Amino acid sequence: TSATTTSAPEAPTSLTWTSSPPVEVFWTVPSDGGSPLTAHVVEYSSDAGTTWTTVNGISVTSMMLGGLVSGTAYLVRVAAVNVVGTGNFSDTVSVLVE
Repeated sequence: TSATTTSAPEAPTSLTWTSSPPVEVFWTVPSDGGSPLTAHVVEYSSDAGTTWTTVNGISVTSMMLGGLVSGTAYLVRVAAVNVVGTGNFSDTVSVLVE
């Protein structure tokens, strides 16, 4: 018999968002690495990626980000989580909050 190897999930893709508060970020669910996804982690930064604020959620395809400041540009990235761990983050997208 062969053992099944599981790994952390791949990075989510195709990030999109709504720019009116509260901002909602959407993504395409990645390959789960052989183990069901248990959560997603969304991070955002208002200082070009120097510091990141983390929002954990169990949502599969989107997450609301409250408390963002109107007129401010944020970088946003998403990672998927399974029992193995947190996968790589998606490419960052720039979100300008209206």
